[in-house]
Amino acid sequence: MKCKNCGARVEKESSICPNCGATVNKNSDYVLLSNQDMVFEDVYSSKKKKPITRAIFIIFSIVVIAVAGIVSYFYFYGVNSAKDQPKLSFSSGYGVINGDEKVVYVKIKDASSIEYIHGVNVYNGEVDETMHKKPQAVSTDYNYTANVDKSFRCIFFDMDDLDLSGKGNQTYTFEMTFSYYNDDNRYTYYKTVNFTSNTKTDISDTVFDHSLIETVTDEPTTDKQESTSTTAKKDEPVDYIYNGYWYTDPYNEADSYSVSAFKFNSDGTFISTDYSKTGDENWVVSTNKGEYKIKGNTLTISTEDGESDELTLDKKKQTISQGNKPLTARKYNSIKNAEDFFGL
Repeated sequence: MKCKNCGARVEKESSICPNCGATVNKNSDYVLLSNQDMVFEDVYSSKKKKPITRAIFIIFSIVVIAVAGIVSYFYFYGVNSAKDQPKLSFSSGYGVINGDEKVVYVKIKDASSIEYIHGVNVYNGEVDETMHKKPQAVSTDYNYTANVDKSFRCIFFDMDDLDLSGKGNQTYTFEMTFSYYNDDNRYTYYKTVNFTSNTKTDISDTVFDHSLIETVTDEPTTDKQESTSTTAKKDEPVDYIYNGYWYTDPYNEADSYSVSAFKFNSDGTFISTDYSKTGDENWVVSTNKGEYKIKGNTLTISTEDGESDELTLDKKKQTISQGNKPLTARKYNSIKNAEDFFGL
């Protein structure tokens, strides 16, 4: 209703006009009070408090949502932080492999729990997880080697792929992402490598695992086992011949050295790598391709040049022999392996 004195809006339950202070009496006329007697009632106080309460509630809700978002982020996306991710140790270096291939590498110590490598970036300069914006990767074309137990050993980049400026000291950073057995998360690690492209140091023994491949040794057999050996031999697999490189008996006369390595593929083809060296000269490396056939315990090889030879398989011991000389199984094919046979 309206005040009859000033026309202002007056709430029904109010007995005083909030604008002019006149007394409101439904049974009589309004009485205009003097300035000294005027009484003002904050009839809108209850309504004015409502917007403030609502604002506080909205602000509180926003704060709660923000805190929940931060907690969720660190819970779901922060699992691969340095605090939570499995610890790994790395070493690094640079040098030459395979005779003339210059590489820079990171070696993983005790990588037996790593299941997959999900990518490796290499950056020019120092880079770490604290950088909000990383530079563009120089290369993602990484290579890796494994140990004889099939765990990861080294990750390396060819220096020719790194767009090196000058021949002075260089600083690059490896960004490596791994996942572990029985763990669906991915974890990223950083390792800075300082190196120079002006190097001739052979690092094959670091990058590659030159350990001998384990072969089956002789075990005593009973008469009963011996009587069934003929049947067993027919089903004995030859998959072991694909597991590495088979080096021939090394030849050394005076200051001349030579040795060959066979790599047999499951499709009936093979590659022979021949290493030869005289005196202090560099190693001469050549390759030949060919085919092979297995009949019983005999492995016959034929090269594209028309040469052929027969090797002997011992499927039980998982060995290959050339004449009466057993071939030596190695995991990798490299000059370092060749040199090892001669103690060079």
